[in-house]
Amino acid sequence: MHRDLRVLLDEVNRLERGALEAWRRARGLRERAREEDEDLYEDLDSVVSRLESAWKMLAEAAELLEDALTRLE
Repeated sequence: MHRDLRVLLDEVNRLERGALEAWRRARGLRERAREEDEDLYEDLDSVVSRLESAWKMLAEAAELLEDALTRLE
C-alpha cells in the first residue's frame, strides 16, 4: 500500500506542476489578448480560472496523500 500511495503522490505532484505551468502560460496569453481581442480575453480568463482551481485541488490532494503516507510510516 505504501508503495502505491507513493506512486500516486508522485503522479499528483507531476500533474500539479503541469497545471501550474499551464496556468502561468494561460495568464500570459490572456494578458496578450487583452489589447487584441476582447472575446479571446474573456475565454482565456475562464481558462485561467479553471486552471487555477485545478492546480489548487491537485495541491490539496498531494497534501492529503502526504498525510496518509505519514500515518502509514
